[in-house]
Amino acid sequence: MTRNLDQDTVTRLRAKLDAQRGRVTWQQLEALGLDQHDLDHLSRTGLITRVVPGLWRTAGAPDDFLGQVMSAVLACDAVAAAARTTALKVHGVIERAPATIEVVVGHGHRPRPPLPGVSVRRSRTLTDDQIVSVDGVPATIVERALVDSAITSGTPRLRELVAKALRGGFVQLHDVSAQLEVSGRIHGARRMAAALLQLDPDVAASESRAEQVAFEALVRAGLPTPVRQFAVALPDGMIRIDLAYPDLRLAIEIDGFWWHSTPQRKAADERRQNQLVQAGWRVLRFGAGRVVSDPAHLVAEVARAVLASA
Repeated sequence: MTRNLDQDTVTRLRAKLDAQRGRVTWQQLEALGLDQHDLDHLSRTGLITRVVPGLWRTAGAPDDFLGQVMSAVLACDAVAAAARTTALKVHGVIERAPATIEVVVGHGHRPRPPLPGVSVRRSRTLTDDQIVSVDGVPATIVERALVDSAITSGTPRLRELVAKALRGGFVQLHDVSAQLEVSGRIHGARRMAAALLQLDPDVAASESRAEQVAFEALVRAGLPTPVRQFAVALPDGMIRIDLAYPDLRLAIEIDGFWWHSTPQRKAADERRQNQLVQAGWRVLRFGAGRVVSDPAHLVAEVARAVLASA
């Protein structure tokens, strides 16, 4: 015998369905206090229908792209989100929906077998703060979606995706750089680095910002005011240090997206740094993305170096 659902349960069920584009999982139904008898009743009356084991939808639930992505995410039965170009489509960065819906789950989760037309990938680096809700659909943040797209996309396509995200105001270049840094050695990282390298005007603007953030953070922390673009004569010629304490012979270099991007660039930067060290300088290097996202890290490192020189 099926019990009548109280009004509070019905209200919470409707709220859950509305928030998830008419989809709900068995675990969520249980959390609302429903049992198998209630589920059978709702199914018999046509209020909900089963999509796959563990996933249900209302009869009038939209079957558009966002609805399909929501089904794909919920069907994983894990902490999951739309990923890569699927996430970019959800955010509105791109107009064309990908042929395959891409979903990412945390590495510690074992998702259910994916729905047809869905690709599920586990990630060791997925964190809660990298997932946002877009029209109710969980999706990775834009910078994460861009970097993860390097797994399956070539450099020209990545350059196109980054340019669209920048032009649309969805993300700033330093955010993408910071995400690339924290993502580690993901497959395709070199392709994304190459794509960023080819965005010359945007790269230059971002580097200028990173240097400004570093300068202001050091001054705000009460450290001595560094000299910007300090000129130093080296055997290979005159170079400029991003931020310098000449009296302490301490150089602070802000590495851009092209850092280590090619063997030639890496060799040139290593030679430059070696010549600075041979001239009596100590060199501290920081990634542009890390400087913008976490200036306190730079301040702490520079403060230790300054105190050590006192």
